[in-house]
Amino acid sequence: MSKTTKIVLSVVGAFILLGAVTVFAIVRFSGRFIAGPEQAAEIGQEISTHTLPAGFEPVFGMDILGLSMMMATDSGDDAKVLMLVQTPDSDFAGAEAEAQDAFQQQAGFGNNYEYAGSREVTIAGETRSVDTLIGRDQGMDMRQDIVVFPAQNGNAAVAIMVAPVDEFDEEAFDGFLASMR
Repeated sequence: MSKTTKIVLSVVGAFILLGAVTVFAIVRFSGRFIAGPEQAAEIGQEISTHTLPAGFEPVFGMDILGLSMMMATDSGDDAKVLMLVQTPDSDFAGAEAEAQDAFQQQAGFGNNYEYAGSREVTIAGETRSVDTLIGRDQGMDMRQDIVVFPAQNGNAAVAIMVAPVDEFDEEAFDGFLASMR
């Protein structure tokens, strides 16, 4: 085999290898980056089997590099949002601290959420603490309830419900949390 043939075969082999690695990386790491309502519902059920509150429908989801999220809104009012987020981490104390830090940082963006109390709920047989934050967003007084719990695969998951203070349905959110398995 001539030297030129070896060089050409080496270059072609390198391109084939590079192409194979690229295809593998896309398949392995792309996940479901932007998912529509049907995939969002699947992602939510993978985080934790649940029943959404009446009127809520999945609208968006993502699943990439171990971070999964499903967002649902009330079909009659897009100011009411429910989210499930699963981190690639199993450190629940760390997940709670990160969630609290995220809400504290919101104050710097004009939302000015403040801690308003907590209550205990049961999720999949475990007692968890739901924190309530009250603040102003888009000219409305808003309430956010947030709880960290174990996802189906053991990683930390966070459930958040956001709605105008006077329309927040604590009973519906607690029913949603109680439905998780």
